[in-house]
Amino acid sequence: VRKRVWVNGRIVAFALEFDRPWKAIVELPNSDPEAAPAYVAAFDLGEDRELKLKVSVCTTDADGARRNLLQDIPDWDIVRVRREAREAWNREFAKSVAEGSDEQRKNWYTALYHLYLQPNDWADADGRYRGPDWRIRRAEGGRFFTTLSMWDTFRAAQPWYTLLEPEVARGVVDSLLAVNLQQLNAEKQINGFDFDGAYNSLIDKWSTILDRVELAADTPDAYK
Repeated sequence: VRKRVWVNGRIVAFALEFDRPWKAIVELPNSDPEAAPAYVAAFDLGEDRELKLKVSVCTTDADGARRNLLQDIPDWDIVRVRREAREAWNREFAKSVAEGSDEQRKNWYTALYHLYLQPNDWADADGRYRGPDWRIRRAEGGRFFTTLSMWDTFRAAQPWYTLLEPEVARGVVDSLLAVNLQQLNAEKQINGFDFDGAYNSLIDKWSTILDRVELAADTPDAYK
């Protein structure tokens, strides 16, 4: 599926699997060029009246989505998937201990849950991802982070990741450097931190921001 919403030309591939074959499938009329095809499928549910499905998405291609699905949910054991998800969340929550009333502790762990929803590791099971230059690449270390929203997260979330999620913090830096190099159409292997590259990128970005701030001070009506 190729979309122009949010990011022009954004590509999303998916794989969807049912636990039984459909008896019939019909494609619905579609007048929106931005919308993916829509279908109605009919199934013989038998006596249990239950239909299971699992789906995965990625930015590379349908083969990548299929491999993601095979690695993350290889069977139909929903109880196991739920248990492993709960255990993974509890491992994250256990990295800090909150004291106080039940309401205060509830607020704390709810905030942690929201914190850990991002950033997202957008690399496939084999480490592939589609970069800002639309080329499919393989992430150093197998992880590529996105959905950073750093204008909101640099105050508290990023320092928290640095303290309790150092691998995530390192992955975010590597991903940002990779994006910067790809946007410059440069090829470079990132081993650890490229401090010179990071410094030059920051200077370039902040110089642009400062220029805009000075322009806004001189012509305040321009940014209304």
